[in-house]
Amino acid sequence: MTLSGRVEFLIGNVGRDAGTLTCKGNFETADLITGEADFSPLVGERPSKLGTFKAVRAKE
Repeated sequence: MTLSGRVEFLIGNVGRDAGTLTCKGNFETADLITGEADFSPLVGERPSKLGTFKAVRAKE
């Protein structure tokens, strides 16, 4: 499963880092998705920032 969208991360109280956040993951169980996250900035030629994520379904 891949989810992608535009986001803005605040940099203290002086600026922001705008870009695209893409999450690529797989269902480990019916209630758990794990995978990799990639942030690509809109401005400049900086490399993407990579990481991992875990999403757990909220209990009602």
